[in-house]
Amino acid sequence: MKKAKALKVIKCQGIDYEIGQQYAEACREDFSRIIEEVYALSQQYKINKEQIIANINEFLPLVENFDPQTVDFIKGMPKSSNIGFEEALMLRATLELMFIYAGKIPGLCTSFAATGKAVKSGKNLLDQNFEAFDNIPFVLLRIKRADGIDQLCLAYGGIFECGLNSLGIGIGMNATLPYHNVSYEINIPLGCYLPS
Repeated sequence: MKKAKALKVIKCQGIDYEIGQQYAEACREDFSRIIEEVYALSQQYKINKEQIIANINEFLPLVENFDPQTVDFIKGMPKSSNIGFEEALMLRATLELMFIYAGKIPGLCTSFAATGKAVKSGKNLLDQNFEAFDNIPFVLLRIKRADGIDQLCLAYGGIFECGLNSLGIGIGMNATLPYHNVSYEINIPLGCYLPS
């Protein structure tokens, strides 16, 4: 049985850029290590850094069009860490890159929600679990946004966050993937449409 570890809590506040900056500063070493592991993993598929960056840049216009605030969050990440903007975007698209290069993404999650008569207490329930890699840490983000909304997010190595906010909105996540013989079509990465 594995020994339980204390969950690191990171407090962030401000606009999206500042939140990204504070998050990356607190996780600087982890983010750098995860990026190097993605580069090392890609070598198994005979892909170099330049090819990865070219694929990453294909995601950017889609993300900018979908949610400019997410791009601001990502732009804040390099300000106080050892990573560049493209590498920060690469973190957000790690799962998609695994599908592009390896043709698969390992099972990472199960989620459910229940409300109304389905819940004995009458309160809404949201549940999320992650079948995660041991070498990618989870942290808890306590965010006070400049717009007055507070968030509590479980964050996974700069790749994505799932959370709840003071408006009573929560998010769980699952991804539906094509069969292995179907090619991946570049679209908005999971880490860019979950709340930051």
